[in-house]
Amino acid sequence: MISKRLVLVAVLIPMLGLAAPSSPSDLRLEAISGTSVSISWVDNSANETETGFKIYRDDAFITAVRKETTHYIDTGLYPNTTYKYTVKATDDDINDLNPIQLKGYFPKGNDLIYPRIVTADKANWCDIVKSAPSRTTIKLEDGEYKGCSIKGKSYITIMAKHKYGVKYLGKDQSSEYFLELLDNNHHINLLGIEASPSEEKYDSGLLNAHGYDHYDNHHIYVAESWIHDCGGGFLTGPRTHDVTVDKCLIHDIKQNYYFYALGWHMTMTNCVAYHPESNGFSVRGHFPLNKYWTYHEADELGSIDVRNYDDLQTLPKDEWTHYAANNFFGEGYGRNAKRNWDRGSAVAFYIGRDNNDGDDAYLPPQNVTIENNTFYNITPSTAPNGEEFAGAITVGAEEGFESADKPKVDGIIKGTIIRNNISNVPLIKSWWKKPDPRLLTIEGNKKEDTGVLKKRFNNLIEEMKKPQYHF
Repeated sequence: MISKRLVLVAVLIPMLGLAAPSSPSDLRLEAISGTSVSISWVDNSANETETGFKIYRDDAFITAVRKETTHYIDTGLYPNTTYKYTVKATDDDINDLNPIQLKGYFPKGNDLIYPRIVTADKANWCDIVKSAPSRTTIKLEDGEYKGCSIKGKSYITIMAKHKYGVKYLGKDQSSEYFLELLDNNHHINLLGIEASPSEEKYDSGLLNAHGYDHYDNHHIYVAESWIHDCGGGFLTGPRTHDVTVDKCLIHDIKQNYYFYALGWHMTMTNCVAYHPESNGFSVRGHFPLNKYWTYHEADELGSIDVRNYDDLQTLPKDEWTHYAANNFFGEGYGRNAKRNWDRGSAVAFYIGRDNNDGDDAYLPPQNVTIENNTFYNITPSTAPNGEEFAGAITVGAEEGFESADKPKVDGIIKGTIIRNNISNVPLIKSWWKKPDPRLLTIEGNKKEDTGVLKKRFNNLIEEMKKPQYHF
């Protein structure tokens, strides 16, 4: 029995033109669970030009199926929510219509929940994690936990036995993060934790994967966790790579950022994030693959400038550094009065500068993709000079690596749905230098009724706060 029903609306759209394929008919929608729906229709076209059908949810394209296919199941929905589905015959090339393919590290099955399972409690969990062999899942009993720092661990899943049953409030002062990855950790999964440490600390949150000596943490997956009322959320380092934050609820971050994403292959997907006092998903640089650098060096030398190296090993030109998709950014994004240099955007590029604080050591992001996100009720912040920043996406391209350089903004911003009830807020805006528009693709963006979005936003928050896993 389905206790939380979906509300479904069916729409059929005819194609126009003498040679156009005939419209499908008898569109039927059936909720097969509280989070999925079966979609079926009748194919009426004998037209040889028909290649398949486009399927839309709430007027947004979600997938295309080939001709002679008359059934599709849509998943990942939220109960108590109205969804409108549209099916349209098409003669477009189906290969060009495939839905977005999420990029990043997404472990599944035995790579998410490792077969060897042990339990731990708030008194012994850190010792058990440190001594656990590879391919172990550690299930944590309910309770208020202290933070833990680990080094040299691999193929470990740390999860709350009951979602949100494990709470990290940071009262012990032993750590500013629930889990701190020092160096040489990889294939670490973190699931179902609620983190709400001190909001007065600049760096405090759920996960610090920055590293200290060589910054060599990689393949980290954080999902179905709740981070709120703290200084920050997630922190990575310039050599950290393949980190995914997925299906998390993040709000009321007071000092830092939701996800301060230094490194490459940084992914944020399927999250609901709101009420920050700084930026949200912060797209930052990375460090050359063949060089090591520490803050201690920067302190002693003032700044490490990558231009001084003549043997840089950089990422291949077709590699990507950051990816954000299917997130719902809502309500907020103002300036933190304690940090008057912040710009306050849901997604913020910040690319290299020369101010003797070590930022010169970072190479800029590349091949960044931001797609199919929702921006709702986001208030732009205002700079000291009175300039208004975009609430959705800000490119903080300052000087590049030297004042004579053009800002190095290299990426794609496409398919993003702008859902903002402030009509004069642009999708993207630059700070300091203007990015070369030839390096950015901005397409397929739109605005949507804010009343509908407000209801969806509130339903999403309510659903994500429920202590039930979805894997």
